[in-house]
Parts: sequence; C-alpha cells; structure tokens
Amino acid sequence: MSHRLPAEVVSEARQAFAFVDREKKGVLDAASISVVLRAIGVKPPDLHDWKEIKAMRRPAFDGVSATGEGVVSLDEFLAIVAFKSQDRDGYADIVEALATIAGIEGGTVDESDSFRVPSERLLRTLTNVGHRLRPAQVQQVISIVDPHSTGSVDASRLAGVLISQS
Repeated sequence: MSHRLPAEVVSEARQAFAFVDREKKGVLDAASISVVLRAIGVKPPDLHDWKEIKAMRRPAFDGVSATGEGVVSLDEFLAIVAFKSQDRDGYADIVEALATIAGIEGGTVDESDSFRVPSERLLRTLTNVGHRLRPAQVQQVISIVDPHSTGSVDASRLAGVLISQS
C-alpha cells in the first residue's frame, strides 16, 4: 500500500516499529505508537488527530477507537506516519503565524504548540492583512475549531484544519 512517504522515511519507520515490536506480534498499542513516532521525529496524534485518522474509514483502522486506543499493524502505522508528516513545514509556519497573531513574543512557542488565539484578533488579522479573507470565511473556520464560541481557538487544532483544507 502506498503512503506517499519517501523510501528513507518508510525504512526508518519500519526499523523503529520492529525495534519496539520485540515480541514480533506485528502490532503496536497506542502508547507504543507514540514512542515510535517520537523516535522518528513525528509528533504523536492527539485526540483530534485520532478522530481524523478514524474518519478515513479505512478497514485497517477498525481496531482503533476514535481516541487512539487499540492496536495498529505496520501498514496502519505507516498511514499514521504519512498523516502526521503531511506538510509539517507548512504546519510549523502556520503555528508560528498564529503565535504572532496571538501576541506571543517572537512568534515562537514550545513544541506542544499549546496556546490559544483570540477569535476577534484572528478575524481582524485575516480580514485586513495579506490575502484578505471575507469575515464570513474567517467566521466559518472559527466555528469549526471553536464550536462552543469560547472566544479563542486552539492554535494546533486551527493549524491542523488549515493544513487539511489546503
């Protein structure tokens, strides 16, 4: 199965998977998946990612819950690596821009990308700077990532939505 990953990434992922799968069962549990992903430099899926991965509706993910509980095979693991690796540079650029919009000094954040952006500031910036969006477009995106209208959006979730829409 093609995961659209470079051969060297597939090789590294296979080696890391095999190293952690010491009993040679051919599957890893959720905790092990996170360890292996970190070992190859890929940020492990969060709850939102698991829901998106599950939404792929691939039969391979039938053994995985929407919270990432269960086990995955090597092929499923490679699909997760592909999902989490998609446009990582673009993701980092978006998070950096969101940090600037949020007023975080220097536009840099810790590796968890855990911060919130005030919705009003996001709306004002995206309708007045660069490729200007219509307020209705920005409100639509905000409503996706902040369905309870808390007044701020989670930056990592917004970046994930923006990457998946590109």
